[in-house]
Amino acid sequence: MEDQANTQAQQAEATVTIDDTVYAVKDLSDEAKYTLQLIEDLRQQMGATRARFDQLSMAEQGFTQKLREEVAKADKKTKKSKKD
Repeated sequence: MEDQANTQAQQAEATVTIDDTVYAVKDLSDEAKYTLQLIEDLRQQMGATRARFDQLSMAEQGFTQKLREEVAKADKKTKKSKKD
């Protein structure tokens, strides 16, 4: 039971690894904690930006395919009109 409590306490203590050294966040200066928060926020923004980029890429692919289809339709009509 005591081991479980120790494990939970260890998991609850936030750490950050910088250059292969582990630091307890609670021991960092306020400026370092603030900088860490900024880094975490930037990582979240980067993830959101990657997701948005993926969405835009898929949309572009869809519109490119739509354009191909429309051009193909126009080509068929043009070829049909020339035969008539």
